[in-house]
Amino acid sequence: MVCTNQVIFANDSDKIEVKSFLFVPRVDRIIYENEIYAVKQGVYFYYSLNDFINTLGLAIDLNQDQDMGGGWFLREDWKFNIDVKQKIIT
Repeated sequence: MVCTNQVIFANDSDKIEVKSFLFVPRVDRIIYENEIYAVKQGVYFYYSLNDFINTLGLAIDLNQDQDMGGGWFLREDWKFNIDVKQKIIT
């Protein structure tokens, strides 16, 4: 894991301190080749959905321009849709 510190200015008087991380997923002895980018603000981590999908090889197609996606889980007939803007998964 790699960590860097950043200071982001929301406006002239407010600043938000965040830390960014690069996580390398591991399951037992299997270590994935790619990294997942994340930002920590306060006690919360915010992960890159695109990195998460691509690194783990999930069956999800994500359209970043429209903030929508879809795919299947465990079986091809168990489909779901993602609407990032509306924060809805169906």
